[in-house]
Amino acid sequence: MIADIKTYACGVVIVVLLTITGMTKWQLHSVETEYKEYKDSINDQLSKAKIEKARIEAEQKSKYDREIADYAADVDRLNRILNGLQKSGAMSRETSVRVAGSSPDSLPRKAEDTDRTLKDFATTARVGCTAFYSEAMRDVLQCSRLIQFVSK
Repeated sequence: MIADIKTYACGVVIVVLLTITGMTKWQLHSVETEYKEYKDSINDQLSKAKIEKARIEAEQKSKYDREIADYAADVDRLNRILNGLQKSGAMSRETSVRVAGSSPDSLPRKAEDTDRTLKDFATTARVGCTAFYSEAMRDVLQCSRLIQFVSK
């Protein structure tokens, strides 16, 4: 009888060990399957994100290149216009450029600085104004192109 109990006990222990081993293997397989699905999902999302990033970068690069080309064309056109104005005599070098909101006389009639004459002052102002207005027009062009680029 004790021999039968030992046999049954050993049988029970073997069945329990086999059951535990089977359950462990099943849980391990379940965890591996779940991990593989999770890893595949992450890799899929990562590849989609890389494709989207490449698409966005290509869009931005083409937009940037187009804007640079447009800006260069505008600067070239502005330079041609300014050179044409200076060469054509449409803007006399003897008179100053009127600015909206300024007084009718952009230069004072008499020099307030006793060291310089009115003629010297007017010549300096015209030369300075030409460069100033040219640079101001370039700055306005650059700002307007930048605003257009950002607002698109």
